This record gives sequence, C-alpha cells and structure tokens, in this order.
Amino acid sequence: MNINLRNLSLKQDYDRTKWLHLSHLALVAFAFCMEWYYGKTGVLGFCISMVFLTCFYRLSYLTIKNLYYTFWSFAGLLLIYLCMKTLISFSITGAPALFYLYGLALIFLVVEIYILSSPIYYPIVNWWEYDFRFRYDLKIKLKERLSEDEEWTEVRLTDLRRWAGCVASFDDYKKGQVLELKCPVENKTYHFKVEVMSKRQYSVGRPFHYGVSFILESEHLVDDYQSFLDYWKRRKQAKRQLKLEKVSLK
Repeated sequence: MNINLRNLSLKQDYDRTKWLHLSHLALVAFAFCMEWYYGKTGVLGFCISMVFLTCFYRLSYLTIKNLYYTFWSFAGLLLIYLCMKTLISFSITGAPALFYLYGLALIFLVVEIYILSSPIYYPIVNWWEYDFRFRYDLKIKLKERLSEDEEWTEVRLTDLRRWAGCVASFDDYKKGQVLELKCPVENKTYHFKVEVMSKRQYSVGRPFHYGVSFILESEHLVDDYQSFLDYWKRRKQAKRQLKLEKVSLK
C-alpha cells in the first residue's frame, strides 16, 4: 500500500503509531522484568517470554509498516492479553507497578488502534458479500479537478468514517491529487473535494482503493458531510436489516 507521507498531518499520525507501538513494547518488556523480580516467573519462563515477545512485536511491527490487514489479528490478541494482565496484576498485592505498566501499555495500544482505524490506512471493503443487495458500496461520481468540461466517472464509495473515505476506481490517480466527488442521494446531490492520501490494490484486475481525506473549507461543507454521513449510516443499517430478514425467512 502506498501512503502520501508528504502530507504533514498524515506523516505525524503514521510516525506516532510507530512510537506508540515501541512504547507499549517497552512497557510490557519492563513488566516481564518486574514479574521476574517479584518471583512471579522463573528464569526459564522469563527468557521464553522475552523471546516470544520480541518475535510477536517484530511481526506486528511489520504489519503496521506495510499496512497489512493481519495487523488487526495481532492487535486483537494483544488487546485481550493486556486486558487480562491488567486485571490479574490489580489483584497482586505488593506489586502495584505491574498494574500501572500493563494499564499504560493497554492505553497506548488503544490509542494506536484508534489512529489506524481510518479508511486512509485500513478501509473496510465488503469483499465477502457477493450479493450486491446487501453490500454497503454506494455509487457516486468522480472527476479530476482540471476543467468544467471533464466527464464524470462512476465509482464506488466503500467506506466513510472520521472525515475520510475509501473510493474504488479502475482509474489510476496519484497520491496528493485533489479530486471532486458528486454524491447523489435521495433528493439531494452533495459535492465534495477530496485529497488522495493512500492507494491500495488487492489483486491484479481489481479496482484501486483510494483512501481519501475530505477537504471541508466551510461550515456549509462540514454540515453537508455530516448529513451525508448520517445517510451512509442509515443506509448501512438498512442493508444489515434486509439481510437479517432474508436469513430469518430461510
């Protein structure tokens, strides 16, 4: 996946996730040392734990560096582990440092997950849903902001969250390029400017998935985005309900 790291705010967020990752690694490693110091684990157990921790975090870091979706498997396992260790260490008398170390590591992990849970980094794509009646994709139109005479191209919006979205298109756009979206919904048509922040192609012959950031330069555009987001959520909920009704009738 390619990311537009020339964008200062995006680069800062991306670098922040790496520092958060290294920070909760250091906290967990220190907690293992404290457990050995308090006699909760032996020398052999401590050595095995440190080797496993190093391998686990190394693989997890690679998934962040390359933005592989397997990051969420690592993050889920680590989240469960840190929650359990935080609760267990709270009940250990005479070792409050363990509770603070695991608790702080848990907080850093949650912040890291929040930053990365954006369509720019990890867009949600309903690739498992083959029946288009139940897919969340929304048909919209897109064009480069070059001239008023340029024709609109039909694309699909597959994700919309946190002032960003994911657009699936077969056309090849560059990172940092500003595009214009036309989103006809119900009795209104929304117009937005977006900047291409990331680019991902899952396989050859499939469309590119562009993580885009909405450029909202006025209060009117902010209100339009919120209204469009509300419609997206209602439509998504209606699709889920329709599928549940179909399944229940079988």
